[in-house]
Amino acid sequence: MAIVYVTGKVVKHLGDKGFTLVEEYKVGEWDRKDYYTVWFAELPAVGAEVKVKGSLSVKLREYQGKQTVQTAVNAKEVSVLTAPVSVPSVSDAPF
Repeated sequence: MAIVYVTGKVVKHLGDKGFTLVEEYKVGEWDRKDYYTVWFAELPAVGAEVKVKGSLSVKLREYQGKQTVQTAVNAKEVSVLTAPVSVPSVSDAPF
């Protein structure tokens, strides 16, 4: 079993037991995005920056002749680093 640490942004919820996390980084001159499925009972808000620690599982799936690799983290710890920023609407302006 591999224990991984991933820091990224929550992009969507998967029901009430998990969420999709995107980790963005550069490799040389290329921008990379890795997506993880995180299974955890408490869901952070979509857009929140989170740090996840958990066991890694990888699955190879085939859909109509195309193979994809899916990664999932069964999280032991999820900590929210930053909450999503909400921008006030024009109607909330003081003037």
